[in-house]
Amino acid sequence: MSDTLKNIGLGILLSKIRFSVSVSKVHFGFGFRVDKYIQLDIQDNNTKAIVKLWCDENNLTIKYRTKSHADILKWLSVIEPYAELLHDKKGYNRMLWVIDNPIPRANPSTPTNVFYDWVKKWDDLENDI
Repeated sequence: MSDTLKNIGLGILLSKIRFSVSVSKVHFGFGFRVDKYIQLDIQDNNTKAIVKLWCDENNLTIKYRTKSHADILKWLSVIEPYAELLHDKKGYNRMLWVIDNPIPRANPSTPTNVFYDWVKKWDDLENDI
């Protein structure tokens, strides 16, 4: 296929891709967890086919939601050169931050202030972006 179609696919991808990061209380046990995923909501099959051209060339799999840590890292590394062109820059920056700053594991030997410090940094990030 032509490079023009691949570039159009990239443009569509950059406008449609969403990065979701949330912190929630665990239902069993104690503590909190970070849920993260990348969402690509393209309903039209023709548009999806054009985006797939670019994804195939970059060894990325098109899914509605990408949740595995390894797949998220792969997407982030491929998207990184185009980060300034992303529509969802806030979500992208939030995703990068939480990968670089994983939530501390809650266990009896972890001091409480470690979690509080992480929460303060998370809140500061939310206020900055």
